[in-house]
Amino acid sequence: IVARRRLKPLRQGELDYMCGLYAPINAMRLALADCAPLAREDYKALFTEGVGYLNRKKGLYSSLTWGLTLRRRHALACYLAEHVSNAHVRVSIERPDHKRWRSIEDAFAWIEQSLAANHPVLVYFAEEPDHYTVIAGSTPTQLQLFDSAGTSFVHKAGCDLRSGTHI
Repeated sequence: IVARRRLKPLRQGELDYMCGLYAPINAMRLALADCAPLAREDYKALFTEGVGYLNRKKGLYSSLTWGLTLRRRHALACYLAEHVSNAHVRVSIERPDHKRWRSIEDAFAWIEQSLAANHPVLVYFAEEPDHYTVIAGSTPTQLQLFDSAGTSFVHKAGCDLRSGTHI
């Protein structure tokens, strides 16, 4: 088919808004990699559990077509963390007291502390891109992502709490 040379295949996230499901699964994969690694069947089961959870909450259709609200993303991440926890490993979701942050530097400091403790950071970018992803590393100029859509980093200079490329 000649058109294959000028077209690119669609990727996850181009038609659906399931980054709200992929991000916590990817964060758990990172968090557990050294102590209780998840096998492919484990994270496929987590995906199935997440879809079932959204369906039971009557949120599957809106999740696929419009994405997840902040409250639903947090509830889903907590549900998946509970589901993956067992007698040997406990996964929990922590939220920072972001209302105390005065600048993006406070957010970067919290991210750095989390990463130093080997805790991946789930983050929602409210602008370009409108996306939920996982911060897995940080340099002086970049946040390094473990991202379901293939983005590998964002520049810190483009991040802000109230305006900017990445809010």
